[in-house]
Amino acid sequence: MTAFGTLRCLGAGLLLFALCSLLVSKPMLDRQDCSTTAPSAASASSSKPIPSPRPAEAFHFEAFVGMPSSGLETPAVLPRAMKAPGCDLPLLCGWSLAQPVQDDAFLKVTASFQLFQQLPFNATLGIDGRSSVTLGTMDALRQHMNLLYENEKLVVDIPTLPTLNIPQKIHVIPMGSEPYFRRTLRDADMVSEGLWLAGSFPPRGAWLDFGGSHGRVTRALAAAFPQAEWHCSDPIFDSIEWGKGQVPNVHYHHAPQDPPMSSFSEGQLDGVYAISIWSHYNEESALAWFHEMHRIIKPGGLLWFSTHGFQTINYGTLESAVQKPHREEMLASLYLTGFFYFPMFGAKGDWQLSDGAQGTKWGFGAMTPEWVAARLLNAGRRWMLVYFGPGRNENNQDVYILRRN
Repeated sequence: MTAFGTLRCLGAGLLLFALCSLLVSKPMLDRQDCSTTAPSAASASSSKPIPSPRPAEAFHFEAFVGMPSSGLETPAVLPRAMKAPGCDLPLLCGWSLAQPVQDDAFLKVTASFQLFQQLPFNATLGIDGRSSVTLGTMDALRQHMNLLYENEKLVVDIPTLPTLNIPQKIHVIPMGSEPYFRRTLRDADMVSEGLWLAGSFPPRGAWLDFGGSHGRVTRALAAAFPQAEWHCSDPIFDSIEWGKGQVPNVHYHHAPQDPPMSSFSEGQLDGVYAISIWSHYNEESALAWFHEMHRIIKPGGLLWFSTHGFQTINYGTLESAVQKPHREEMLASLYLTGFFYFPMFGAKGDWQLSDGAQGTKWGFGAMTPEWVAARLLNAGRRWMLVYFGPGRNENNQDVYILRRN
């Protein structure tokens, strides 16, 4: 046989092998998985089906991870889990959690440690200004300070931190099983951690606790960092008036439910922090108050805020949070638009404080980093993102720090 004939036989053999392989593998091509869509009718008979184009989505960010039922501790949540087109497995979101800063230099300048240093008997915990401080030490320190607070002994050395006998009509966020003052210190440290990461520590100038109720966190920061001027605002009039008579080193302001805030002029504040405030706005109100923050914060100033996001879905599954029945709707809304709102308080309002729109402005809000980027960072470049901590607040709410341009 000539060399040409040999090549012809070899080519025919390779072609036959390829056809056989295609017939064997065709069932695999027809199978659906989470990453493919069904072939169009025109291409169904083709050996190489072309997936139909997926519709454009406003946002696409978090990867979904398919999990079998056996891998979940709470199988009851499966019917409400999101499903991708053509996928039979329930899908759950997965992402990392931000962890508290463990840097020794920072732990020595937290609000808790600064207050502890003002006590004459700080050696009782074996801590001094020269020794190493750890997160475990901080937990013990906060517990120690809480016992002093509850026994009305803290005021002896820190007169600005008297034990408050808070009437029932005064707003206090649910603490769960955690003592009031220990939770206060932990929140104050969370805020000061953000300022430290943003390079604005120790705080100086004028700072506002936006939505600070009776000044729970504000007065702890004011006592720890007296070199700054501290303000507290809230729409609940009784809380503001009561705080004025209890906390002398904080300036109190009654805030409207809609901007503007007449108490502050343009660029008056060096920074604002808001713990779980943007976690309640609808999209319109959220943007309106971001715009107002840009007005009252000076260029280069900071906006620290926490809000619900993807991690809240996990938190709601594990901790039976209020949003659990709406988890599927929330996940779909965050995935497709970057924002979610549910009027959880309805017409009665939160603390009987109606928002004037039957609960359509103040309820349960959530947003994604992509929404923040599109609405705040890229729109006119009014803000710059300094820090993003997924789940940093209670393994639930995300923490953002923006710098005003």
